[in-house]
Amino acid sequence: PTDGGQSYLELNPINLWIPRVREIVSYEPTPEEIANGDRKLFLNYKHSFAYCPWDNQIYSRSWGGIIGKFDPQSRVGRFVIDDGQPEVESYLAFDPLEPHMMYLCFQHRQCIYRMDVSKPIKERKLELYAGGINIAGWRDGKRLDAEFNSPKQIAFNSQGILFVADRNNHCVRQITRDGMVSTAGGIPGSWGTTNGAPDEAQFDNPFGIAIDKDDNIIIGEDHSNRMLRKLTLE
Repeated sequence: PTDGGQSYLELNPINLWIPRVREIVSYEPTPEEIANGDRKLFLNYKHSFAYCPWDNQIYSRSWGGIIGKFDPQSRVGRFVIDDGQPEVESYLAFDPLEPHMMYLCFQHRQCIYRMDVSKPIKERKLELYAGGINIAGWRDGKRLDAEFNSPKQIAFNSQGILFVADRNNHCVRQITRDGMVSTAGGIPGSWGTTNGAPDEAQFDNPFGIAIDKDDNIIIGEDHSNRMLRKLTLE
C-alpha cells in the first residue's frame, strides 16, 4: 500500500518485478445494497494489505477506520465495514485454518481484534481478541489478560499460530490456537542485536514480520540497526 488515496504498488514477475502504480476503482453500490449497509469505498492512509483465501480479495484498512477489499485482477474495490475507530494505525492477517477470519492489530490501542468477513455487512463487527484496549505493558497468559506495547505487524504460520511484532517490548509474541499468549523470542523491555536462543536473543523495535514456507519467522527492525532477523522455533 501507498500512504495517501487509493493507489498502491504492484510488483509482478510478468513485469520483471518493476513496481507499477495501480489504483483501486470503487464499486458503485445499488440503492438496495446501500439500504443493506453498503457504501462507496474510499481508502486513505493505508498501512497494511492482507490476501484473503476465502474470497480471493485483498483487504486493507484506512487510518480513518474504513475497511475495504479489492480484486487483485480487476482492481474493483468494495466497502467492508466502518469500524468506528478512526486515527489508529492497523495491520491485518487472515487465519489459514479459518480463512474467513480477519485479524487486525491496532498499534495505539495495544490490542488485536478479529472479524468474520463472510457475514453480511450489517452483521460484521470487530471482536476484541487479545490484549487490553489502551493498556500498554508486557504480560503473557490468556489472550484477553495479555498485554502488548505498541504491537505492529502480525502473521500466521502453517499451524495457525499468530505471531506479533511487539515493538516497544522489543520481542516477538505468539498466540496459540487455544488462546495462550507467550513470548516467542526476545527479552521483554531489553533491546539489542544479540543473536542466540529465542529467550537470549535481543531485538530492537521489531516492526515487520513475515513467515516463510518452513515456518521461519522473518523480523524487520525499524530502529538504529535496521536489520532483518530470522527466528526459528523448534
